[in-house]
Amino acid sequence: MRYIHIHLWKTAGTTFLNICRRNFGSAFHREHCLLHEWHWSYEQMSKILSVNPWLKCYSAHMASGDYPRKINGEKILGIAFIRHPVDRLISAYQYQGQTRDNIWTGVDFSAFYKEVVTHDLWANGQAWIIGGSRDQSALDKIQKRIINGELIILPTERFKDACIALETLYPEDFKDCTFTSSNKSRHKYIPTAEQRSEITALMEIDINLHQLAIEFIDRIGITEAQRSVFEKRLMKAKWKRKFRNLLGRIAYLKFQQP
Repeated sequence: MRYIHIHLWKTAGTTFLNICRRNFGSAFHREHCLLHEWHWSYEQMSKILSVNPWLKCYSAHMASGDYPRKINGEKILGIAFIRHPVDRLISAYQYQGQTRDNIWTGVDFSAFYKEVVTHDLWANGQAWIIGGSRDQSALDKIQKRIINGELIILPTERFKDACIALETLYPEDFKDCTFTSSNKSRHKYIPTAEQRSEITALMEIDINLHQLAIEFIDRIGITEAQRSVFEKRLMKAKWKRKFRNLLGRIAYLKFQQP
């Protein structure tokens, strides 16, 4: 089995690709591009996978649902995290307007989303990237791929459950899905009821896709016992990372001494 992480913008993708990097090591590759408005074609994805047989897990913003299901007889599984479109837009707003000096710096949320929702990546963009359209046919295509075992979709809001699910479904490849969150805002913008209602009306297909992701993970049947064990592992991993960071800081200070 080989994996393609369809890295949708602002769906905890950076946190997940770090999980992939740790689990697959040198067999993982993240593709990064400053052009955000296009995706690899089926032929390009096929070539990437066929000429790089060492590549076990591939992550890219340019990946989409248009990928081969097998390469040289080996199954390819797509993985995508799906986020409720209101929360996804809020995350994009905070990331672009508060962490980067660009045209969105200082712009209020209403002006931001009214402009952004006209963009291909955001106008029911999760369904469009994975399913190829912005209507019910995209959801039908995605459901068919899930049923055929070619794709899994996981809700960002239940990220811990998603990690447990990956360890449960693919234990040979996803041995340890503990994580540290990346690109997470300290303070979350709270939209008004009117803003939430307007975005919801514009993003019906993505909202339905998000519900499909919730239903997918519900079918796995994750237990409270599994959650409890995973929480303990998360805490242990957190303290290990803090200890390593402390040792690194001590070593740095010693190096700085005359």
